Amino acid sequence: MAFFKDKTGVSPINCIGVNNTIIFVVESGSAKKAVGQNGEKVKAISSALKKDIKIVERGKTIDETIEKFIYPIPFNSSKVVRGTLAILLKKEILLIIIGGVFVVEVMSVIIQILYFNITKKKYGKGKRIFKMAPLHHHFELSGWSENHVVVRFWIIGIILALVSLTTFKIQ
Repeated sequence: MAFFKDKTGVSPINCIGVNNTIIFVVESGSAKKAVGQNGEKVKAISSALKKDIKIVERGKTIDETIEKFIYPIPFNSSKVVRGTLAILLKKEILLIIIGGVFVVEVMSVIIQILYFNITKKKYGKGKRIFKMAPLHHHFELSGWSENHVVVRFWIIGIILALVSLTTFKIQ
């Protein structure tokens, strides 16, 4: 990445190696400077690294960035895994937010097992925090119907996805 910056004068956000191609992600509006007049800078980097070079600008939204990554392939956001893009753009924390429901489900199992094992060693009999793990079973045993639990988790998942998208746009 330092080599790219030295040759182009543009700081890449990230670079991704795919087969014989290196994709450099740059800030919006920086691609023209990075490419150089008649592609001189890209050609110099390509010959020095002996790899094909692609420069992609980060868009204002996730969808816009995905479009730039896969151009000229038609884009359908419902078919693209946004987690991959979160990693490419160094926004891994978004994965935890987007998958918040799943993270909580897994953490409920880990907490239940740890607490049970600790209390078993300490008191001779293991105690539980939840009626049953993972967490959705706890709610079902508390009297919620399965549909009620599923709908609540969907709502929470949608809210977390929206929160993650708004944090991406604010940046």
